[in-house]
Amino acid sequence: MLTPEEVRELLLPVDLDYLIEHGIDSDSDALEDGFYTDANGIYHYQRVMDKETFTPFNGLLIRFSEDDPDRIEGYSQMKEGYPLDDVEFYESGALFSYERHDESEHYVYTWHENGALQSVGVWNRRDERDYNRCRDYDETGRLIQQRVRCEIKATYEPDAADSPFDFTFHENGEFRTITKKAPAPKDFYTGIELDPDGYPVRISVNPHYIEASLDKQLNWYRASTKTFNDKEFRVQDGRLEYLESRDKKWYSVNCHVLFRDGMHGYRLLDYRYGILYGPQSVFYPSGQIQEYYGIDSKGEYRHHVHWYPNGIMREAIVYSHYDVMLHVTFDGKGNQLSCQLYSDVFKKVYKK
Repeated sequence: MLTPEEVRELLLPVDLDYLIEHGIDSDSDALEDGFYTDANGIYHYQRVMDKETFTPFNGLLIRFSEDDPDRIEGYSQMKEGYPLDDVEFYESGALFSYERHDESEHYVYTWHENGALQSVGVWNRRDERDYNRCRDYDETGRLIQQRVRCEIKATYEPDAADSPFDFTFHENGEFRTITKKAPAPKDFYTGIELDPDGYPVRISVNPHYIEASLDKQLNWYRASTKTFNDKEFRVQDGRLEYLESRDKKWYSVNCHVLFRDGMHGYRLLDYRYGILYGPQSVFYPSGQIQEYYGIDSKGEYRHHVHWYPNGIMREAIVYSHYDVMLHVTFDGKGNQLSCQLYSDVFKKVYKK
């Protein structure tokens, strides 16, 4: 992430004449918002287009105040119709914020009106993971709080009397380790180690993690779902179908189906148009969760977890784009047997 000093070097001169000479008013009649679907079927909106050629606008876009047409509120460096760099000012003309977008990360810097740094934040949107890290400062430059969401979500406040986490830091101030003091069964991750750039190098998983809602879900289905026999199900062209008793026709399954087996347990599987899709659960005969995973249109994704009959996690696999990111195993007492972090996969998730 850029330092505030490096950010200031990137900023254009804020001289009004320079901006007017090199930019175009955001309210200009020569521009319009583009709403269209591209060749890949992706719908685009709020893209700034050249009205005459209907091509994406590249250049400097300046925004004037509605109350004072001579005052510039901010400007954006546009690339292919979208802001690459975005700058905003206080009414006094002092710098308020700088925002940077690229293909993998989104940076935001804000300043107090006296020129002191107010906050630094970076967001990453790859793989649908909400990864961000931020720092907030008061007007004297004192750190107020530091936040991270990187498989684990934590906030460090220097003035706070207590915290659910223990923290250590690198020399540059970035988090080094974050460890949850008292993990609850709902907490899948219990700790993380980050490199000086703020990216993960080690992940800890909770052996006592449990999908708490699954027991209630199984009990509800056991009470409300009839038992189907083999004659009422069939696989046709790779899709699961059921026989509708009213019209004696076969239809693709679009729901949860509870497969019961008193000897081996229960399988609560979700189907869409006859294909496994969504959350999938396997239970021991006692009703204790044995296995849980999810499937999307391209295959397995995110977590795949196995448990021993006593409720201790046996194995957990975490995916990204169908590649294994993390593989952890435990014995029946919750002692970790192995923990394999695939750093190359993590780099694809968190970096360009």
